[in-house]
Amino acid sequence: MRQAVKLNKRFKTEFINLARILDESDLQIIPWSHEELDLLSFHQTSKKSSGWINRIHTGLITSIYQEHVAQYCFRSYFFSAVTNILYVRTSRHQFGYVFFKKHCELFVNDQLVGTLNHRGELAGPRKLRLILDVDPNRDGSKIIKILDREVALVNRLGETDLSFSRMLAWQDVKSTEEEILVLAICVLLNIMKAIKNPVLQSYFRT
Repeated sequence: MRQAVKLNKRFKTEFINLARILDESDLQIIPWSHEELDLLSFHQTSKKSSGWINRIHTGLITSIYQEHVAQYCFRSYFFSAVTNILYVRTSRHQFGYVFFKKHCELFVNDQLVGTLNHRGELAGPRKLRLILDVDPNRDGSKIIKILDREVALVNRLGETDLSFSRMLAWQDVKSTEEEILVLAICVLLNIMKAIKNPVLQSYFRT
């Protein structure tokens, strides 16, 4: 993440617009800390959808104790090279996901971290070095690797699982940068469960 480049003006404007939509809600999110990665759940609350052509989805991601840990706003764009934009914020970080037809650009705090392909591989922004990989297991769980080191295991969630199910079976992040990357992938996987959008569903497949 030390080689991240700045967000361009167009996407920055879009993120600001999506943030304003979230500002209209009076719901609060709690402070996020390293230890709370283990408490992240698949559950969401306050989900809303509006619009038809440029459809907007909003919601809150919760911990297993139903605490609000992240807000998100997802917007679809028709007749554009950019198909969808997802904006997520916790108490400390802002994540932006700009979906093109063949890849997704990931931004953290207004800096480009890398490009995510449909196989779940995140390459850095400059030398295109693979920095993160999401590998599916046969049981439906997913392993998150950073520089070939296993850092987290994402549980499989069935349609009838309880809302307080832990998202991560375990995690072993070694730095703040690794924590941010794992969180960025987890919130994306979480939102994929709630929004049945074909672009979202095309990611993390082999």
